[in-house]
Amino acid sequence: MSTDANRFWSRIASEVRRAQGLHPLTGEEADEEFESAPEHPLPGNKMVAMVEAVTSGRTGERQPTPDLGWLEDSMASEVEEELLQLARNPGQPDAETEELIRRLRREALNEGETDDEHKSDGMDGASAPP
Repeated sequence: MSTDANRFWSRIASEVRRAQGLHPLTGEEADEEFESAPEHPLPGNKMVAMVEAVTSGRTGERQPTPDLGWLEDSMASEVEEELLQLARNPGQPDAETEELIRRLRREALNEGETDDEHKSDGMDGASAPP
């Protein structure tokens, strides 16, 4: 890159970062942002735990909680019954589940094929070889 190009990018890089919100805030902007932020007071026990963690240099045990918000949009209720049927103990025979497994396997194998193509290839017991 030429030195003119370097000077050009050096001059506008700060402006581009600021326009896209990637530039650090100035002192005045930070104060303004702090004043406009809503208050979220901490419970007393949480504040005490934070002070103890900072002064002792150790953090308390934390149990992470999973973010399950995405499950609300999924269609979990539609597959719940099939999932419960498929997740049975291996030693317990279940005719309904076995039929469901066979049906799902047939659907997976037949995906993208018409019935004529599938029957004529000899793979499903038809007499014609592939």
